[in-house]
Amino acid sequence: MICVHEHPVLLITPTGCIQAIQEAYAQERWLIVRIDSVGDALREVRRIKPNVLVLDMSMYRCGAPESDLTLRVVHEVRRRISKQTIVVLGAGDDPTMEQAARSQGASIYLAINGELGHYNARQHIHGLLPRDGPASAHGPPASGVPPR
Repeated sequence: MICVHEHPVLLITPTGCIQAIQEAYAQERWLIVRIDSVGDALREVRRIKPNVLVLDMSMYRCGAPESDLTLRVVHEVRRRISKQTIVVLGAGDDPTMEQAARSQGASIYLAINGELGHYNARQHIHGLLPRDGPASAHGPPASGVPPR
């Protein structure tokens, strides 16, 4: 059986600024989902099985309900799927948000400062994916033809 990630990156955002996030990552083949609860997020992570899970808190301040939900998702995913790579995108250079994300189990915290911040985040996340594409880490090439 060949396991190919159609969406090697799953970007989760709380209900709210989904349109702005979709615009920022429109050229990517990432799956972007909106959640209302930790359970929603866990179901999506289990269903998609992404190489990289990205949680975008860049539109919110630390302490806002949306950022609290995101931090609870980070905590629960880390607790239940310990090897999952979790990237948290935060608003600017907010040391409080970075500390909170890391204490909940984020693998990486990336500060987003405008369009350049989104570009840099995309480049960093691409660097986390398997070099030969998502299929190589899970079996033969996506064509189904085994290597010689």
